[in-house]
Amino acid sequence: FGEVSPHRDATTDTDHDGFLDIAEFVAGTDPKAATSKLEAALPRKLGDGSVQVGWATVPGRTYRVLVSTNAVTWQVVADWQRATAGNLTVTLSPATTGSCGWFRLEVKP
Repeated sequence: FGEVSPHRDATTDTDHDGFLDIAEFVAGTDPKAATSKLEAALPRKLGDGSVQVGWATVPGRTYRVLVSTNAVTWQVVADWQRATAGNLTVTLSPATTGSCGWFRLEVKP
């Protein structure tokens, strides 16, 4: 990983992957590699009506999942989880997923 300048990187996307360098710094991904980004896999509906959301992680970072019906107000449905290996998966109940249209994945160091 290269150095991150807080002045330059607040508006810079060095690798043109759609994520600002400062966001990649927080996520622990490489702002110089377009394939290194925080990105959830497509949600997978399970037979019981629940939905599984998974993503590649950076060990040491902490993640949580939120849902929304309007992409304006968000509800936490999976509290902060610290990554120790390469992936995390959260299974959301049918009651939670029945009224949501958007998922949001948040990360903190």
